[in-house]
Amino acid sequence: CLCFFFVCLFFFSSRRRHTRYISVTGVQTCALPISKGLRDGLSAAGAVAYKSFIENYDESDNTIIKDGEVFRFKQVSQKDFLTPFGEITMDRRLYQPHTDGRSYVPLDEKWGMRGQYASMEVRESILYSVALMTPEETA
Repeated sequence: CLCFFFVCLFFFSSRRRHTRYISVTGVQTCALPISKGLRDGLSAAGAVAYKSFIENYDESDNTIIKDGEVFRFKQVSQKDFLTPFGEITMDRRLYQPHTDGRSYVPLDEKWGMRGQYASMEVRESILYSVALMTPEETA
């Protein structure tokens, strides 16, 4: 019984001496690949959920009326947007009036993204970060 105790003690103490972790900003390096994988997985899931949520607000009718003008569905148009979860490609329904060639994308209007690339959350984060910069950091 005492012999078993010393064998266990030797095995676990020698293993501990040979297993070293380097601390990087307070996080052990063996945890970094796991953290990156978890972060990437959560980001991918967030992007899918975010895209699905926004696309649910798109119009489904073939004809819509905006400001008294009739617009007809022409095609599905893809556009890249920068979101808190990274860049996503959205499928949006594009409409055109009968009178001229200008187009209208209702989803962009509803989402506040008409003529924009970065989502409101990303734009606000950038503005907040820039507002906190010192003159030395901007040079």
